[in-house]
Amino acid sequence: MVRLMVRLRDQNEVVGLSRRKRRRIRAINIGPALLTLGNLLSGFAAIHFCSRPVVPPVDPIHNLSLACYMIFAAMLCDALDGRLARFSRTTSEFGAQLDSLADVVSFGAAPGFIVIRLIIAISQGPYEISPGATTAFGRFCWIAAGAYLACGALRLARFNVENVSDESSHMAFRGLPIPGAAGALVSLILLNLESLRPVANGDVSGLGHYSAVLAAAVPWVVIILGLLMVSRLPYVHVVNRFLRGKKPFWMVVAAAFGILAFLLWPELAVTLCGYALSGPVSWLVRFVARFFVGPSIQEEP
Repeated sequence: MVRLMVRLRDQNEVVGLSRRKRRRIRAINIGPALLTLGNLLSGFAAIHFCSRPVVPPVDPIHNLSLACYMIFAAMLCDALDGRLARFSRTTSEFGAQLDSLADVVSFGAAPGFIVIRLIIAISQGPYEISPGATTAFGRFCWIAAGAYLACGALRLARFNVENVSDESSHMAFRGLPIPGAAGALVSLILLNLESLRPVANGDVSGLGHYSAVLAAAVPWVVIILGLLMVSRLPYVHVVNRFLRGKKPFWMVVAAAFGILAFLLWPELAVTLCGYALSGPVSWLVRFVARFFVGPSIQEEP
């Protein structure tokens, strides 16, 4: 009798497993899926623009700027697809997985490739950046870009495992979100391309004496952003915290002026770096508060 029950249980487990393997998606919501694909294709377009030739007479700065703008377009699509899915009450596991696949391309692979092409563009010569580069700096730049991509993929995988469907719990992140890391990185690059270019008149690259400093600093910035993504530092969810529900009228006006300012002066996107720094700053403030304020409060009668 016991053997029969065990055999029946094993058969039920096999049948249940086979049913799960044969599970098929009957239908998906087109609107959020198209926005997610727009995110993916924007990242692919960024890779395309920055992979164009960077030798004169082709202007490498123009191509890199277009690639940065494509990353911002991907960020816009990424912010809208989830909101549209929640608004239409059609959130699904398929959409979450597709969103992560798009993010790893648009905010992981594309910014890392932009960094590599930027350093090649400002090096003013046949500078090799690869795992087998002849110079230590060339190998270090490739490792930094690869580490950024790997940290972004780990960040997305951890989020998918730990994520819960309740939107009310999505008011903060643990670790820098990969769109925030990509926005901070490309905003620094765009600031250099758009603002520092007129400084060096007559220079082919448009970066002048800033090129050596930029080439040395960018790989370290990439590594720091990668470590922030896999950290447990708290980051506020900007979309859910500030755009969800009804807000005061002055916030709408401020948002409209912010969008107009970005369209006129794209280099103002460097303010996204403040979001990347908010995690370490908030942790430092709390640490100082516990270290100094905590004991003084306990000593009071």
